[in-house]
Amino acid sequence: MDEVVEGFNGVESWEKNSEESLRIETKKGAISLQLFLILNLKKRVPETAWELQKGLKEMLEKKTGLRVDRIDIYVQGFAVHQKNSTVLAME
Repeated sequence: MDEVVEGFNGVESWEKNSEESLRIETKKGAISLQLFLILNLKKRVPETAWELQKGLKEMLEKKTGLRVDRIDIYVQGFAVHQKNSTVLAME
């Protein structure tokens, strides 16, 4: 999961670490995810979220055989890259 999320164009990092920033729930053969992420502005935010949801859903359904009910993405801030540094803009 880390490789998919952290390697995704538009995602900077997990909010904290993957153990604290990813919540997984299973009910009646279905998986629900909540991701708490820091994004960068390489892509539009809605486009980043939609493509990440789609990619994660396909990967999880293929690997687990379970249906993915929902993937909620909570944007916790943005990483703004400036010359020689990265600044986190948090709400």
